[in-house]
Amino acid sequence: AVVSTQSGHYGRGIDSITWGIDSITRGIDSITRGIDSITRGIDSITRGIDSITWGIDSITRGIDSITRGIDSITWGIDSITRGIDSITRGIDSITRGIDSIT
Repeated sequence: AVVSTQSGHYGRGIDSITWGIDSITRGIDSITRGIDSITRGIDSITRGIDSITWGIDSITRGIDSITRGIDSITWGIDSITRGIDSITRGIDSITRGIDSIT
């Protein structure tokens, strides 16, 4: 009876150690998966920040381009106005010349 009790105690002890080792192994696996997940999360956040930065840069470039476009249109309108004035003065000059001849 003493021998079987001892072997029973040893058996339960060995089972307990085995379960403990399994539990530690599962814990290590879980920690590894957690670290991988955190790493992926940090990478994703970094990519997001980069994307936002590029987006802001792109918006800035877009605004600059729009501003240049507006300036160009303004200069174009001014140039057309000056052209019309020049044509008007030319017509007046021709008219005066014709009047002078006749």
